[in-house]
Amino acid sequence: MVARIVSTAQLLAEGLTPALIRAMVSAGHLRRVRRGFYERGEYAALTPEVRHRVLMEAVLSRHPGCVFSHISAAVAHGLPIPEKALGRAHVVRAADNSGSKRMQDLCLHRSTFPILTTMVEGLAVTPLDRTVLDLVRVLHGADALAVADRALAVGLDRNETLALLEADGSRRGNVQARRVLLLADARAESPGESWTRWSMAEAGTPMPDLQAEFHDPRTGEFLARTDFYWREHNLVGEFDGKVKYGRLLKPGQDVGEVVLAEKQREERLRRVGLWMVRFDAGEANKPWVVDRIVRDGIALARSRAA
Repeated sequence: MVARIVSTAQLLAEGLTPALIRAMVSAGHLRRVRRGFYERGEYAALTPEVRHRVLMEAVLSRHPGCVFSHISAAVAHGLPIPEKALGRAHVVRAADNSGSKRMQDLCLHRSTFPILTTMVEGLAVTPLDRTVLDLVRVLHGADALAVADRALAVGLDRNETLALLEADGSRRGNVQARRVLLLADARAESPGESWTRWSMAEAGTPMPDLQAEFHDPRTGEFLARTDFYWREHNLVGEFDGKVKYGRLLKPGQDVGEVVLAEKQREERLRRVGLWMVRFDAGEANKPWVVDRIVRDGIALARSRAA
């Protein structure tokens, strides 16, 4: 749900004075999201994505009928975006001679292509395929892959998007965009898994299967599902980090309990002859580190099997 945005005029009509508005901002009861617009409540408690939606609502209040694109459209479509990129709302309009324009909290893009739109929770945004192409051309490869992985999971058609890419002609970023779209996999369940796979691709690391399930060969009991699986090497891999553990938490459960459960799961996998490697957030974006971890894991798995 989008947080409620109020204008200075609305607050004055409610009987507040400019001094009282400033005091409420200082106390955290109002948060200035752009000139003349405020968000009610404790802004700091909102997630970065919801804060961005607040900013989009403020932009819409000032520019009715605007079409959100790029980062903002991605947020509306539920695609993962780096937190550092969420400080500006992005809108698109037909091109003139001035190109893109950046302001403190707004980035205006000008398009030479027809601007298609779709409605998402009351916001006019660029369609999923166009949004993905806008981003995978310009984001760092790892973040671009996270966007494409998630987009496939929510319904992006890979072949249609590749055809759209070709129809766009020779645009900057098309080489990376094509590579990302071909590598993308809807089975990836977190940005961290996508970052790790991008590093593997960059380093020439053997590529794994994703989300493989394992059962006890004697009883048929389900043992685990792993992020990565190198079948020919009896090696499995997991991305670890707050992103993943937050996803695994159940009501009333803390991270310590999840870590213990993960260790027990790893032990069950070892008992059926699998070796496991792990990647954390600090390692996932370093291709040479990811490659070393995988190749060391392959060697250890081979020595154990000997």
